[in-house]
Amino acid sequence: MTWAVLTIWSGVLSHRQYPIRIQWRFIGLIALWALALDQWCLRGGLTGTGLANWLESAALPGFADMIAGGPLGEFKDGRIPELLRESSGLLASIIGNTLVALLFTLIIPVIHDGTRRRLGRFLPKRN
Repeated sequence: MTWAVLTIWSGVLSHRQYPIRIQWRFIGLIALWALALDQWCLRGGLTGTGLANWLESAALPGFADMIAGGPLGEFKDGRIPELLRESSGLLASIIGNTLVALLFTLIIPVIHDGTRRRLGRFLPKRN
């Protein structure tokens, strides 16, 4: 509780000394985008999609076979490829949620002025 009071109080005092314009629209946009991505991940994200099915059934077992053929295949009596095959569903979920989390970078051109200006050079101008 003390840290919350100190944080708010120091924010008020520092804003008096060095006033800055807070862009509430961007803060709200970031919060809404983060909430939407969080809810999508909580509801399953990419689970059940073609990408997740491909990762689980083809890509990760193929990767495990590739590992088994190399020097890591004999490490710890071949336990690494076995673990990869056993946990392919979990790994597909982790990879899918990571890809969903990377969607957060799509908001950067909307928020960052420099990026927006650079992209504006390539986009047609509105009349």
